[in-house]
Amino acid sequence: MKGCLTRVEYVTRREKPFLFLFGWTERRERFIARVDDFRPYCYVKERDWKEGKVPRVYVASAEPVSHRPLMSSEKLVKLYTRLPVDVERLRERARKRGVETFEADIPFVRRFMIDKGLYRFVEIDPKTKTIAPASSGPALFRVFFFDIEVAAKEESIEELVQEAKRPIVAIAYYDSWKKELKLLSLRNFKSERAMLRRFLRELRECDPDILTGYNIENFDLPYLINRCKKLGVPYARALSPLGRVARKEEEGFWTVKGRTVLDYARMYREWVGRELRSSWHEALGEILERHSIPVEKIQVETTFEEAWNRTPELVEKRCLNDVKGLVELEKELKLFEFFDEVRGVAGALW
Repeated sequence: MKGCLTRVEYVTRREKPFLFLFGWTERRERFIARVDDFRPYCYVKERDWKEGKVPRVYVASAEPVSHRPLMSSEKLVKLYTRLPVDVERLRERARKRGVETFEADIPFVRRFMIDKGLYRFVEIDPKTKTIAPASSGPALFRVFFFDIEVAAKEESIEELVQEAKRPIVAIAYYDSWKKELKLLSLRNFKSERAMLRRFLRELRECDPDILTGYNIENFDLPYLINRCKKLGVPYARALSPLGRVARKEEEGFWTVKGRTVLDYARMYREWVGRELRSSWHEALGEILERHSIPVEKIQVETTFEEAWNRTPELVEKRCLNDVKGLVELEKELKLFEFFDEVRGVAGALW
């Protein structure tokens, strides 16, 4: 059975790495395959290993290499570590000793994909559930667009996200397979917690490959996560099929294991090759106008808290229109299709 690979992740459990392969069969059935026998590794020169120059602390086992890879004209030794992070640690310790390592800078997931030849298309054995490379297959990926509106006062975006003390009053979202645009409004729920639980349940049932929205990396996703934390609403299992959601401190963005977070604002900037206005809502309106997308731009002249108290239907319409406009823009530009083709050529994941 043919399939499409959309994501490969690894998690560490009981001091051992487990790889998870996510994708869709040609029947649009979700598959998740687990691999628990692939070990992280790198290479060093055989003479450095025999002379005891290589630090042993992170090495679980070693084996001579029968062939001579292009990376070195000398004989090499393949060093296995227990954890993927140990390869990086081994490389740094070796570097301080003046010992050269080879292929120690290849991320664990990439290492697995290269060794197994797994990229965009796969062949799935329905009996054994094993996955093998394929030269062709269905180009399948499911996208979940969403936007939130917050009853904010005059806080900066950074302060707003960090404190997450203002209620989320509306959430609009769109499933690219069902092609349904929906709105959840706080006016229709007994509490904000109930609305958030409903949204997270629908996201989990959708089970998308890609989470997207305009500026979701800087605002919508981190605010949603922080607000759920503050209200005690479980969110990890809904956002991530592996239950792993974490903030990458060096980049400042959140990662969701098992799904790809693709900010449409960043994707669009990379496509057009230039920066946009500082206000993301103005920038979105600018983009929609440039591409003649017939979606009304809703301006809020007061604070969002005041707008929600006076004209909640206006805030709801703005929320809906932001998602609707982005969906219509994607229908015209087909950026996801474009980048899917690119990843197929480059042998990359989303």
